[in-house]
Amino acid sequence: MGALTNDYDLLIGDASITFSIDDFPGYNGPFPIKLYAEYIKNLGADTDNIAYSIGPTIGSVSQRNNQIGKQQRGNWELSYRYQELQGDSNYEELTASDNGAFYRSNPINEPAAMSFKPTFFNGLNLRGHAVRLAYAPIDSLVLDLRIWRNEAIHVAAEPERVKGTRVLFDLVWKF
Repeated sequence: MGALTNDYDLLIGDASITFSIDDFPGYNGPFPIKLYAEYIKNLGADTDNIAYSIGPTIGSVSQRNNQIGKQQRGNWELSYRYQELQGDSNYEELTASDNGAFYRSNPINEPAAMSFKPTFFNGLNLRGHAVRLAYAPIDSLVLDLRIWRNEAIHVAAEPERVKGTRVLFDLVWKF
């Protein structure tokens, strides 16, 4: 137990292009529009070794402490990503803990559990959509809503494939 089935020799690339509109209604300052893509290939696995994510972002809000002179009050961000994270594309422990899929039965290639209850597992072997809406009513506060709509790629039987939705709402106060 605990031994890896494959090596993890990762080839990772990402790219984005951003342009700004000088003025946009309801936004403080130049309005950014970005298209982003990320690609991962695990050269140490023969199958299920690809991951990718692609999508646009309009506006920009950061959860980090403000940079000197950067105002966020009134700014907002809306982003969308389509993603596919195959089962051996990366270490599952490195993925976002809120991003996952719902399983009705024990995931394929996982140790059998004595009694399995349908549950959500974060990690890999999923594809779906991720949306983020963030708003900064004042410079030191960000309201952040994230929604994931995913399904497992490999399941024991097709009737067990379930599209699950996970919602996270954060209030981030920076000081």
